[in-house]
Amino acid sequence: MKPFRLFLFFALLLIALIFLSWLTPHGGWDIMGVNIHFFKYTPRKELSTTTPKPIINQPGSTHYTDSVLLTTEKKIQTPKVDTSSQPQKKMEVPKKKFAESSIQFFNDTIDHWSSLKATMANIGTLKQPARIMYFGDSQIENDRITSVFRKKMQAQYGGSGRGLVPIMDIYNTTNNFIMSTSKNWDKTSVVGNKRKNIDAGLLCESFSIKKASTSPDSTEQAWVKIKTINPSKTGGYSKIQLLYRTTGEASVEVVKNGKPVHNQKLASKNLVNQLMLNFGDTPNLLELKFQTTSELVIYGLSMESPFGIMVDNIALRGKSTPEFVRLDTTTFMQMAEYIKPSFIILHYGVNVVPNVARNYGFYKNMLVKDIQFLKAQFPTVPVLLASASDMAHREKGELASYSNIPGIVKAQKEAAFENNCAFWNLYQTMGGDGSMIDWVDRIPPLGNKDYVHFTPLGASEVGKLLSKRILDILEGQKELVSHVQ
Repeated sequence: MKPFRLFLFFALLLIALIFLSWLTPHGGWDIMGVNIHFFKYTPRKELSTTTPKPIINQPGSTHYTDSVLLTTEKKIQTPKVDTSSQPQKKMEVPKKKFAESSIQFFNDTIDHWSSLKATMANIGTLKQPARIMYFGDSQIENDRITSVFRKKMQAQYGGSGRGLVPIMDIYNTTNNFIMSTSKNWDKTSVVGNKRKNIDAGLLCESFSIKKASTSPDSTEQAWVKIKTINPSKTGGYSKIQLLYRTTGEASVEVVKNGKPVHNQKLASKNLVNQLMLNFGDTPNLLELKFQTTSELVIYGLSMESPFGIMVDNIALRGKSTPEFVRLDTTTFMQMAEYIKPSFIILHYGVNVVPNVARNYGFYKNMLVKDIQFLKAQFPTVPVLLASASDMAHREKGELASYSNIPGIVKAQKEAAFENNCAFWNLYQTMGGDGSMIDWVDRIPPLGNKDYVHFTPLGASEVGKLLSKRILDILEGQKELVSHVQ
């Protein structure tokens, strides 16, 4: 067949198909039980009569659907509304979801925390900052909860800086600095370690320089760098406190903003030693260059101001208790002589929740051992135990809070009261049973989709609530509030 005739054949065939499509009824033809239909063009204006209404995210519902419409032809998005010039409504937390849960004591007739009140009342006369040590699990990783808590406490009593930190494994997204180290540091920690008498100190972990050579005269070098992200931002550190131990020849060179400012031989006593470095302002870049011919252990580095209050975030992922009882007591106390904590907070429980048991006497005993360890080392330092938060999981296809959380909270409260510690019921403060589901469903959400951890906003709310409760006591403000201010 000639090309022209072939082209003409296909053109006529196409015209015939279009004509049949035009004549075909909307439902097609039924011929001997077989439905035959052709593509039928639908004008764009007809879509408006068949488009479903958009699904809007409703606060309080368990699941959310994006406000997007799907059709067979095109995805139609809801128009964006410019709210930049509109007043932003402050998120209000319903009173029914935040209970009036103040800090509790076993005997309310006693003037609790009198020594802490005196410390805070005279904080301007102290030779070094007062210190709150906040121990917790993954709920406080990345300085969550503690960052806002620190901000509130420092707004009341002065001070700035991140406080005591390990030299490695620091999450930096909530802080104005980035810490990096050389690769030749070995970590010792209570996490994943079942030994006793662990040489870790108050941070429950320490770092030592790995020696590449077995020769006693060989020199190893290692470094730590702290880079300030925004030097103009307020709240930085102007002083460094380095806590270390070395048994041989060791030294440190301090480089500030690229210029060497200090070089010092480190004390070689087999004890925890302290090196204080005052800069007057926050360095843009601080480098600590270490040299040693033997063992050099760093127990912590405190980024602080010369006055006010410090709040240390000590996060131990996966732990149900800090397990102080497995630490070397001598190292722990030598470090404490320099740090001098004024107040200690323990915040654990979420790692116990998935282990459902009939009773939690075993967990209470674990907490009691750690509390008694602290009481033995710091008999005058008040301790606050914060309870487990609410958690949810799928049960028979539906989201529900773990039913064993009240039993865990009860064990925590008993451990606190039996050892003269304060207790804060975070589970009740959140709203009790089902509250984590509610926190996840809020707009914006306060809980993550794992129904365990808080979002940054949720962690901030917890930090605000806790600081308000503590300041109520320290400043003599007895009134209670049932919502976030």
